[in-house]
Amino acid sequence: MTSYNRIAGLDCIRSAAILFVMIFHYEVYYGGPEWLEPLARFGWTGVDLFFVLSGFLISRILMREYEETGRIHFSRFYTNRALRILPIYFFVVGLYFLFPVLNEGRGLQPLWRFLTFTQNLPTDLRSNSFSHSWSLAVEEHFYLLFPLLLLGLASLKLGSKYVWVFLMILLFGIVFRYLAWSEMVEMSFGRAKIGAGLKWIYYTSYSRFDGLLFGVAVAVISLYCPKSLAVLLKFKLLVIAIGFGLLLFAWGIVNGKILNPTAFDLIPTLFLYPLISAGYACLVLIVANVSWSSQTIFARFVGLLATWSYSIYLVHKIVNHLIKTQLIQLSSEARYCISLILSICAGALLYHVIEKSFLRIRSRLRDRWQENTVSIS
Repeated sequence: MTSYNRIAGLDCIRSAAILFVMIFHYEVYYGGPEWLEPLARFGWTGVDLFFVLSGFLISRILMREYEETGRIHFSRFYTNRALRILPIYFFVVGLYFLFPVLNEGRGLQPLWRFLTFTQNLPTDLRSNSFSHSWSLAVEEHFYLLFPLLLLGLASLKLGSKYVWVFLMILLFGIVFRYLAWSEMVEMSFGRAKIGAGLKWIYYTSYSRFDGLLFGVAVAVISLYCPKSLAVLLKFKLLVIAIGFGLLLFAWGIVNGKILNPTAFDLIPTLFLYPLISAGYACLVLIVANVSWSSQTIFARFVGLLATWSYSIYLVHKIVNHLIKTQLIQLSSEARYCISLILSICAGALLYHVIEKSFLRIRSRLRDRWQENTVSIS
């Protein structure tokens, strides 16, 4: 298993995810190049790719810690996550509330919902500015629940029965989506169906743990199933082909579009998200466990893009909104390209001005914790 300091392949995955999300949002809000539309319409799954990657990385960190120390340091874990996520997030929340001109939607939900990461339980579709923060809420809920779940499962010593726990949690997600669909979505039609589906299924945490769960499965295989991993790596091209096949199948179910009434029919509601998550999990599994050169120009570029991706994700709608509303004399293709470039630049700036400082604090804390662990040993 390659250590994540840094895995060039995972940088490539993260870079692809942020670009995918950006071209989707730009297509939805103001349109984009016609030739890019078939790919852009499926860009909403970039968030699912982020979920798989986060599930893999976070669960691997916690499982390794438990294996090495016999415990999970909850205070360290949550301090780590807070320093990684909260400073730049609160800064961008402040931008939205202090400068209404930056709002790309019809308004903002109450501030307390953003501060408590409950903006997706459920989302107020009438106040849809900074709506993409719903995915951060899903991840925060995962961070709260998974360490407790891992500690409980580890104490039970279930061995190979963990696969049944995985299937049971996956089934719970399907059941929750069915209940939400039957109560809130089934009798709706047209745009009302899209709205109900987004509000009660697409954005809600209880419906969207699939990607994080498949990321956990990738970590388990990578860490604890060496024979299975060796077989999968031997046939890595087949695994990659299966991954793309699952994604292509998912694309076909809804014609790539989530903003479509058919995306919230019963079958897509139940099985679309596990299909997408399984497809991306196949790709992450192979990418995370093969050697990649980090010295090429391409690897260095995607490494930077991956490093800036969180900040880019937070501000890309603001940049797009300003460009599309202030540079209306330019062609749509020119505004599209300018939005992409300036979003990356804005993300890089915020990373170096705000995010990086808190990551340095996190690094110093990690060194101190490591010293304390060694001295105790």
